[in-house]
Formats: sequence, C-alpha cells, structure tokens
Amino acid sequence: KKEFHELKKNQTNMHSNNLNKIKILIVGPQNSGKSTISNYIAELEESNQPKKGYHPTVACRVVEFERDAPRNPKRPGQEKVLVELWDISGDPKYDRCWPAIQKNA
Repeated sequence: KKEFHELKKNQTNMHSNNLNKIKILIVGPQNSGKSTISNYIAELEESNQPKKGYHPTVACRVVEFERDAPRNPKRPGQEKVLVELWDISGDPKYDRCWPAIQKNA
C-alpha cells in the first residue's frame, strides 16, 4: 500500500501544475473514522479490509490525488482536478492549529 501511495503521489506531483485544486477537510471527534473515510475516498484501502487497531492522527495528514472533474460547459477541457484531502485530528490539543488548516478550504 505504501508503494501505491508514493506512486500515486508522484503521479499527482508531475501533473499538479496544470490542474485546478480543491481542498477538502475531514473533521470530527476522536476515533470517529475520519482516517478510514479519507483512505477510502483517496482509494488507499478497501472498506472491507480488517483494521489493525486504532492509530490516532497527529495534528493532520494531507493526502493528494487526482479525480475526474465534473463536466462544466463554461470550462471545457478541464478533465482532472487535484484533491488535497486533509484528515484532521479530533484531539482538542490541536485546536489552535485549526484556523491555519481551514485556510483556502
């Protein structure tokens, strides 16, 4: 899985200059499944795979990937979009980081 993630990240970095970018924040309380949802959306793991215990996110984790852009007649030719998916820790000790993380979301 790590090799797949690195390959996908490298492919994204090669093409990121030509793409529109969207920033999505995944927020919620501790141990509520934010990382699982983020991994599923980014296609980093299958939803039916057993989990190997709880590992809380420290501050935040950013996952970048490309997706097909929605069709827009006003912007023809834009076929892909770069997604920055921010998996935000639900631990209150990181509250002070949240305003900076929200920028451009």
